[in-house]
Amino acid sequence: MGATILFVGREGETAESVKCVLQHEHGHVVEVCALQSAMDGMLRPDISLVLAHMSGKGVHAEAEIVRLLRASSLLDVPVPVVVLTEYPDAELALRMLRLGALECIHPPLDGKYLDILGQLWASRTRHRRSGLRAGGDADSANADAVPAGEFVVCGPALTNLHQQISAVAGLDSTVLLTGETGTGKTRLARRIHLLSPRRKRPFVVMDCGALSATLIESELFGHRRGAFTGADQDRVGKLASAGDGTLLLDEIDVLSPATQAKLLRVVEERVFAPVGSSVESKFGARLIAATNRSLDDAMATGRFRADLYYRLNVLAFQLPPLRDCPEAIPHLAERFLVEFARCTARPIGGFSPRAMEALVAFDWPGNVRELRNVVERMVALCPGPVVELGDLPEPIQHCLGPVRNVRTRPAAAPTNPLADARRQAEVSQLRSALARNRDNRTNTALDLGISRAALYKKLYRYGLQ
Repeated sequence: MGATILFVGREGETAESVKCVLQHEHGHVVEVCALQSAMDGMLRPDISLVLAHMSGKGVHAEAEIVRLLRASSLLDVPVPVVVLTEYPDAELALRMLRLGALECIHPPLDGKYLDILGQLWASRTRHRRSGLRAGGDADSANADAVPAGEFVVCGPALTNLHQQISAVAGLDSTVLLTGETGTGKTRLARRIHLLSPRRKRPFVVMDCGALSATLIESELFGHRRGAFTGADQDRVGKLASAGDGTLLLDEIDVLSPATQAKLLRVVEERVFAPVGSSVESKFGARLIAATNRSLDDAMATGRFRADLYYRLNVLAFQLPPLRDCPEAIPHLAERFLVEFARCTARPIGGFSPRAMEALVAFDWPGNVRELRNVVERMVALCPGPVVELGDLPEPIQHCLGPVRNVRTRPAAAPTNPLADARRQAEVSQLRSALARNRDNRTNTALDLGISRAALYKKLYRYGLQ
C-alpha cells in the first residue's frame, strides 16, 4: 500500500515532477498544499512524509522551511520532512539536517530513493500511531519506564548528569538547560518531568524560536478576542495549558525585551494575564528554560535581562556535545538501530566493527539528533543484514581514511606474530592504566597521553568497554 505524501509548496514544475515520480511510477498519493496550511496538513494521521520545497534562495525562503521543521518536531508523532532545494548547497543542507530534516535533496530527483522513504515512513507512522492508541499518554508512564528514543544515559559524563537530575527532579525549582543544538535538551526536560511528582500532569513545550516576535506573547500568555487584528476568538496560552505540570521554554534567548519583562513577573510572582485582558491567573507549573546559546554573552550585549537570567539560573545543567562523549555513541547507535528496525520490520542486526569505529570517530556537529537521523537512513537503505562501513554517509566513512571495496569483506589476513605481540602489549597497557585509575576514562586518557576519543576507539577495537 502506498504512502500519503504531502508536498508543501506551489503547484508547478517541481510539484508535477514529484507527482510523476511518486504517484504515477510508484503508487503513492501526493497532495499539494501551500506553506501557510502545512501545519494543518501535518496534523492529519494519514500523512507519512512531507516534501517541503524551498523555492529560490534567501533568508525569507529558508526561514519558512525552518518554521516548518520546528513545527513538525513539536508534534506528538513528528512527521519526517524532506527538504527539496533547487540547487545543491552543502551548507544549507547541513543547517536543515541540524534542524531535524530527514534529508535535503535537489534535482534530479531519485525516484527509487523517494519511493523507499515513502514506504518506510508509511510503515513507521502506522506503527507509532497504533502504539500511542494502545499505550496512552507517554507522560503518564512510570518514570523508570522511559519510552524508546528518550534521554539515554551511558558513559561517565551523562551518568553524572543524570544523577544530578535525579536528585533535584522532585523539587519545584526552575531549571536552566544549556547545550548545543541536538544534544537532547527537550528529552532531558521530559526526563525531569517523568522523575518528578508532576509526571501525570501535562508536559508542555513551547519552541520560542519557531514563532515570530508578534506571535510569541499570544502563544505564551494566550489572548482575548479582539486583543489585536485577527484575534477573532479567545486563545489559551502555554502558561495556562501547562496547568500544574511542567512547561519547557526552548530557545528562550530569542524573547524580546518586552516579553522578557513579562516573563520575569511570571517567574517572580507566579501570575500572568492573557494579551488584551487585565484578569490575572495563577501559574502553577514548573518552569524549565533551554537555550543553545550563551546567555552570559546575551547579557553582556544587552539582549537578555540579567534579572531574568538569575531567576532562571537556579538549577543549571550543561549537556555535553556528543563529540565529548564518544563512549555513548555505540549505545545510542545500537539503540536507534533496534528501534527503527523494529518499527520498519527490517532484518538489520547491527553494525560491523569498522562501521561502528567510523561512527565513534566522527565529530557529530549535529550531536544526538544527527546520529539518530543517520541511523534512520541506514535502516531504510542498508541492503544487507549488517550496516557496513560503505553504507554510511561519505563524510563518516572518510573518518577512517579511503574506503576500498566497501560492501565486500576482505580475506582474512595471514597471521602476523609481530602484530599480535603489539596488540597484546597495547591491551595489557590499557588494562593496567584502567586499573590504576579505577576505570576513570578521563584520567586513563591523561595517564596514557592520548585524547579521550582515541582511548574510546582503542577500548572499542579491543572489546574492553
